[in-house]
Amino acid sequence: MRYPKLSDYEKLLSGKKCFDCGNDLTGIPLSHYKHPEGWHVDGFTEKRWLYASCTKGRCCYQTSLAKLYFARPVPEELSHLMDESEGDDTPVKVTHSFTNDDPELIAEFKRKALERISGLMNPDKIRL
Repeated sequence: MRYPKLSDYEKLLSGKKCFDCGNDLTGIPLSHYKHPEGWHVDGFTEKRWLYASCTKGRCCYQTSLAKLYFARPVPEELSHLMDESEGDDTPVKVTHSFTNDDPELIAEFKRKALERISGLMNPDKIRL
């Protein structure tokens, strides 16, 4: 199966903001490492955890695609780039570790995550 390239995932950062300082992440290259709950990337045999390190001053906050609510193993926004000859039945698991215990921020994350993935599966089966 052919998956989206790293450069395709980088385009998803267009107009997105750093979760810590609000800096625009457009054009920042993605970093990655092997991770079982990451994304399928062309050229890698194992899933990759994808994140952008903020370039504003001393911020350096690492904003992952998960924090930007992009589904795994392949975001809906990139599914058109996949070779549809084989299916992928990998279950979607939405996880997040919060460094901020603000209940409004957590509720907003859950609302946006549900909004993103509700079109992919039965919302009654989603656990956050």
